[in-house]
Amino acid sequence: MGLSELKVQKAAQKLLERRYEVRSLGKRIFSQLEARTKAKYGGKRADGLLVFKHILWGEFVVSMEAKSYKTLAAIRPYKDHGSVILGSLRWGLYAVIGSGSAVAFFRQQELYLKLGFPMMMFFIGALVYALLTHNRICHQISNVIEQIRQYPGDHQWLAVSRDSLDKLSKRKRHLLKWTCKYQGIGIIVVNNREKAKVWIKPKRNWNWFRSYLPYYSREKMIRAGI
Repeated sequence: MGLSELKVQKAAQKLLERRYEVRSLGKRIFSQLEARTKAKYGGKRADGLLVFKHILWGEFVVSMEAKSYKTLAAIRPYKDHGSVILGSLRWGLYAVIGSGSAVAFFRQQELYLKLGFPMMMFFIGALVYALLTHNRICHQISNVIEQIRQYPGDHQWLAVSRDSLDKLSKRKRHLLKWTCKYQGIGIIVVNNREKAKVWIKPKRNWNWFRSYLPYYSREKMIRAGI
């Protein structure tokens, strides 16, 4: 029997509280399990939320999503075929522009060169891109990453139980790690003794003109508390 999602949430939240206590420089930290976004932003429920006043950046918002062995399918990465297709079309277009420019530069008048050559280069460019990049991290996604993106924050975290990671193949664990790193999402792993450890650190989601706090339903209460 693996860890429940609630135990993963609590262990990860405690770790985050300790981790961001240093950044808050002694200022009050709002910490809560299960915080919702406002209805106009979808009314989505984050499994954890921390907010504090950063000495330089104003309100600093940290969101967290927790997963256990029961939601294993959500963390399993898979190939985003739409991303591969869009990338192929984009590079095919680049090939068309390059080949069309070459035809114009050399002032070729033959119809097959003016039309056929750029068209051929489109397919070659798209095919080469697809063959070279279809297994790259940038084309990997998982349902949990899409879910985390619904909880805006300066830092975003995924908390997973150790037993759920162990159920993934070595390749899937590798893909999850590097996909989250590519997306800027941190990962916390909680073992069977409910000890949490940072596996991947998150990257800052810079939002220069506004705070992420207005996305959350308890905005006024949180502002008053910090």
